[in-house]
Amino acid sequence: MYDGGYFPLWRKIRSWAWYKDSNTKALFLELLLRASFDEADFRDHKLSSGQCIMGRQEMAKTLGISERQVRTALKHLKATSDITVETFNKYSVITLNNYSKYQKVTNKRPASDQQVTTYNNDKNVKKDIYCSVLTHLNSLLDTSYKPSTGKTRELIQARLNEGFTADDFKTVHKKMVKAWGKDEKMRQFLRPQTLYSNKFESYLNRKEEAPKPHEHRKKNDERYKKTMARLDKEKKERLREISKTIGK
Repeated sequence: MYDGGYFPLWRKIRSWAWYKDSNTKALFLELLLRASFDEADFRDHKLSSGQCIMGRQEMAKTLGISERQVRTALKHLKATSDITVETFNKYSVITLNNYSKYQKVTNKRPASDQQVTTYNNDKNVKKDIYCSVLTHLNSLLDTSYKPSTGKTRELIQARLNEGFTADDFKTVHKKMVKAWGKDEKMRQFLRPQTLYSNKFESYLNRKEEAPKPHEHRKKNDERYKKTMARLDKEKKERLREISKTIGK
């Protein structure tokens, strides 16, 4: 999904069948925002203009509704032929059947002054996202990964096509730097080709590791030793004071 760009929204949408259904309307607008405006590759699929990748669980989280409500909204949109859905094991490819209507509009000025406005997501949006993502990674690792590198751009774009956002990339950066940053063997994998691979979603959902039990025991043992040493010292001091008193 892109974080910039825009498309025209016609006022006649008010007469659309699902305009008063908040969940269906929210889902449809989200799909419009996510749809690829150019051909893009996703795994074994070549996405065409007006297509996007969607997972029900991720979409429910994005819209703040339940997965059941997402399923219902999808049924509504399919019933009115607004979308076509091709379902796979872990995701679906959504086709917005009238996507072209939301991409171009021609005004009715005279030919000599006619202007055609194409409401594509600006190509600069891609560049901005690449820069934002890699600037964040470089700031954490003190590296110099470039947003102009072809392979890096392909990996970032593949994840964007899956519906992930720039913020998701930054979350992955923080989690994996925390997990691998102090491990000499794993630190070498803190790089775009690893972090933005097909394992991206597992990195994003990685749970924070709890301290290992033996580490707790070790800390407790150290506290115990310090406590016993202090008590032993106090005991010896009391014995010396008692001995002095008896000696008198």
